[in-house]
Amino acid sequence: MGGICGQMEPRLTLLFDADDLDDLWNELDTLQLLMDQAISHAQGASDNISAKMTGITDSADQVKDAASDLSDAMAGWADENIETVNDVSARISWTMDRMESILDTLDAALERLQESTGLMVDALDEMDTLGDLCQDALGDLRLALE
Repeated sequence: MGGICGQMEPRLTLLFDADDLDDLWNELDTLQLLMDQAISHAQGASDNISAKMTGITDSADQVKDAASDLSDAMAGWADENIETVNDVSARISWTMDRMESILDTLDAALERLQESTGLMVDALDEMDTLGDLCQDALGDLRLALE
């Protein structure tokens, strides 16, 4: 008797014969073969996964480079077009500045033309009156000559 709380110490004696040990040896060989195959398959799967991950990384790098190239191209296009738009805007602004004085001069000329037209209408009215007076005078002169 001994141990904790008065438990008995177990004693076990195992006896194996040669056939049992040979069977155990064969099963251990089979286990070792299966373990080697499992390790080989795991290594192959690991290599396959690693190759695929490398492919994904390479593809991501290509996409990143393509996006960078596209971004650069778009920035260049925008810079060129913004420069063109700015140039057109500057030309329109310059033209508008020049047009202001031209339009002022044209407005003044149109006002003078309107005044002249009014004077011409007045002159025509006066000429019409003068024509009537001339006819009356001619009529009086004919009467006087008769």
